[in-house]
This record gives sequence, C-alpha cells and structure tokens, in this order.
Amino acid sequence: MLKINTVLGGKKPMKFRVHFLFFLVFFALLFLLVGCQNPLEKRAIVLSMAIDKINEKEYEVSIVVPIVQNIAGSINKEGACAKTTQVYSSKGKTIYDALYNLKEQNSKKLFFGYFWTVLIGEKIALDEMEDLVYFLRSNIDLQRQALPIIVKGKAKEAFFVNEKSSSLPIFVLQEIIEENRNQKVTPVSNLDYFYTHFSDKLYTSCLVNCIKPLKDKFSFVGFAVLKGSKMVGILHTKEDISIVTQLLNQGIGFNQSIPFNKEIITFSPTKAKRTFKFQKDGKFVFTVNLEGKIEEIKDIEKVKKSKKYLQALTKTIENFYEEKATNLIRKAREEFKTDIFNINKYTYSYYKDEFEKGGFPKLDLQFPIE
Repeated sequence: MLKINTVLGGKKPMKFRVHFLFFLVFFALLFLLVGCQNPLEKRAIVLSMAIDKINEKEYEVSIVVPIVQNIAGSINKEGACAKTTQVYSSKGKTIYDALYNLKEQNSKKLFFGYFWTVLIGEKIALDEMEDLVYFLRSNIDLQRQALPIIVKGKAKEAFFVNEKSSSLPIFVLQEIIEENRNQKVTPVSNLDYFYTHFSDKLYTSCLVNCIKPLKDKFSFVGFAVLKGSKMVGILHTKEDISIVTQLLNQGIGFNQSIPFNKEIITFSPTKAKRTFKFQKDGKFVFTVNLEGKIEEIKDIEKVKKSKKYLQALTKTIENFYEEKATNLIRKAREEFKTDIFNINKYTYSYYKDEFEKGGFPKLDLQFPIE
C-alpha cells in the first residue's frame, strides 16, 4: 500500500547510549561494593579485538579493556574525564602468536564475556582470511552474535577515535551498526553468518559491515563483499545496500530520493517481502513486494485527486528500484564475479539440475509497489 505523507521526513534522534551507561554503572557498583576485593580486577575484560596484518610475516592483535577503578569515578581532580579504557597490542608471526604474546605481557586473564566486535584490517580482508576465521572459531569464548567489521586502513585505529569523549568509541561504533540493523535498513552481518559463509559452499558471497575511522567519528563506508576468503569489493551506496537487503529478504532498506516530474521525492519503505519462482525458460523471477509512503512531495493535492498521477508516481518508484537492482546484479557479476544474493542456494534447493549446470542464472526483477 502506497501512502502519501505530507510531513517532511527528518532524522530520528540518536538512541541514548544504553550499553555504555549500563556498563559504567555495573562496574562502578561492583567496585564500590567490594572495593579492593573486586574479583573483576583479576581479569582483563576484552570489549573488542582488532586484527591487522603488518606484512607477509607479521600480524598485530590489539584489544581494548576497561580501567575498572577509573570507571567508578571517571572525573579526575582537575574536573576532566579520566581515561576509562586501555589498549594493548602485540605482534607475532601468526595471529595465535600475537595473541599469546599479548597474554604474556598482561598479568590479568583475558575475559571475552562482554566481547561484541572484532575489527578486521583491510590488508587481511584483501588477502586470505581462512586463518583468521579458524582463529575466531577456535576461541569458544567469542560470542557468535558479535559483529565482524572490516576497517579501511588499520583496524587498531578504530580504538582511538574521539579519545577525549566520555563515550567508549567501540560502543559508539556498535550502536551505529545495531541501529541500522534494528531499523531493518541493512542485512544481517554477525559472526554466526560470517562462519556459515565459510563452511557452506552454497553461500558464494558474504556481506560484512565496513567502516573508516576518522579523528573524531566513524564513517560508515558500506558493506564489504567477500568471495571465498577475500574481499572483492564494497557496496557503497544506500541504493545498493537497500536492494541487497530486500532481495535477501532481511529488511526494508534505506529511504530513497527519486526524481519525479522535475522534483525529488523521498520514498520511505515500510514493508518488503521477497518471492521467487523458476520458469521453464531457465529464468528466475525475483519479486519484491514493497509497501511504503511518500515523505516529501510538493503537489500533494494532485496526487490525492488524480488516479493517473498516482499511477505514474508508483510506476516511477518501481522503475527506480528495478533499474538499481539490474545495475547491481551486473556489477556483482562483472566486477565482483560472485553471487551476492545467494541465488545459488535456491537453485540448489529447488532446481538441482539447473544448479549443476553452473554459471549465473538469468534473472527477472520486479518491484511492485502495493
């Protein structure tokens, strides 16, 4: 159902940093209640891990841990925010060696119970990641719902974004990614999904969040496309990310700005449901039934009164999505040379003979606006 909304759309306020506040209060209370007998002081509570490849013979593993005694009173005598986290780094010939050296230099036992992000340096992503995946899977303490994130440049740099802020940078990054997922504008991308990609031959591609750390903030780059154990490209635009999210049946995608009658309208999808069928001519028909509303349009009265005008508007939105989807599929096949929509999974499950023929199936994309 296409609804017309005369209220101009705007950005929603950022969520209150619940994770960060809960974390501070939790550890502050523990510290105040048990004082010097605090058992958590014997552990280094790992909030995040960054893994970088320095060169062909050396890796660097970095972790960020809270300074428990500073969290209890994060304002120092001068009235400034006391440092609440510490970053530890170590190098080695392998990832295991680097982590072992890191444990050796830290007198406390590493605890991964609150671990929610693993940052992967761009150099590792562009090279083979099989050793990285094996390393992550063999550490049973790591949460399978944790977020793998590919970082442009060195992953370690993400720990030092906006250091003077009272908010932990890694929590801010986690909040950005979870906010997108909770609003169903981006696809699922956690360690569980990450592992599945590497263990199942039918999952020919994998999408992972990609960010770039700046001096005072994180820049969301898009979704890195993994083929096998390498990163082969990045989906940068909101249009591409939205199409992938819808065709994977994992959400509604971002709002879209669409040219119509010499103005730019904003279409806000509210529901997306994907269906598919296989035709006798060997073509897959993918249909994404979209429901949404128009957030911004000048001639609202004309839309309400004229059925033809509304039909033209609806057709324009449908054509927009179909064109973007067609271009994205062409890009995936020619540039990435991979199946980013996991179509092979459906081919194998329902039409095994077609799957065994190999190659990319023909696609017919439809985006009817209900």
